[in-house]
Amino acid sequence: MRTSIFPFFQNLNNPPNPLCMVYINLFICCVLLLLSNATSFTMLSYAKSLTSKSMTLSSRLHRFHFKVGLFSTTTSTTYGIGMTQEDMMIKDMIINTNNDDSIIGPTSKHQAHTFTSDTPRGSVHRAFSVFLFNEKNEMLITKRASTKITFPNVWTNACCSHPIYGQTPDEVDHNSPSEIASNSHKVSSVGTKHAAIRKLYHELGVPPGSIPHSSFRFLTRFHYWAADTVTYGSRAPWGEHEIDYILFARRDEGDVKMLLNEEEVGEVIWVGKEELRR
Repeated sequence: MRTSIFPFFQNLNNPPNPLCMVYINLFICCVLLLLSNATSFTMLSYAKSLTSKSMTLSSRLHRFHFKVGLFSTTTSTTYGIGMTQEDMMIKDMIINTNNDDSIIGPTSKHQAHTFTSDTPRGSVHRAFSVFLFNEKNEMLITKRASTKITFPNVWTNACCSHPIYGQTPDEVDHNSPSEIASNSHKVSSVGTKHAAIRKLYHELGVPPGSIPHSSFRFLTRFHYWAADTVTYGSRAPWGEHEIDYILFARRDEGDVKMLLNEEEVGEVIWVGKEELRR
């Protein structure tokens, strides 16, 4: 059985908690900031602050423009060129799993995220969430673009996405659930970390060398589902049903050069505990 620091996600065999994605990420933010020597505040106060205050910190918001021409010719950095949000939904083949995180095979992003009467929770698939800290123990949060199909305009952590098939380097981790549960940095989540590097470049324009593979630490994973009722109401046709791999890294802010893809991200900001308290 997977042991997790998140008690309500402790057993991957249990039904996932139907929490909204933003609140799940807020909880993780609290834990990770506590792990980053920011220990003199409570998780509850942090969550309340991020929900109510972070959008008001406009003086530190950064806006960039994404230029396709900056991509290199390698596979991992050419992802997404010429593709719309709808294209990626159809063409991206993500990792369908069972509730124990054993791989079933590829499925389209569209199929996995469609909530219908026949598939009221879509299908379980692997995802990852990147939490990035700077040298001041501030955490990067991002606002999802208004054009995103699922959870548009939601504030969240640095990057959330999926490992996909057909990429170079390979993003599909074939470790057994027991190997993943061992939390060995040598055997677990190697492919998922490659996916994180790809998406940080695609969404934020962060060059792969700025946050190298060795900088990422796999913390844990959890199983959840969340219908996007905020955007679409009680009969939401879209949602998430994920086994989410949590990765975090710390880099000097000056080393993290960003050029936002406006189709993915609207705004970004580095936030610390004191700012969120206000």
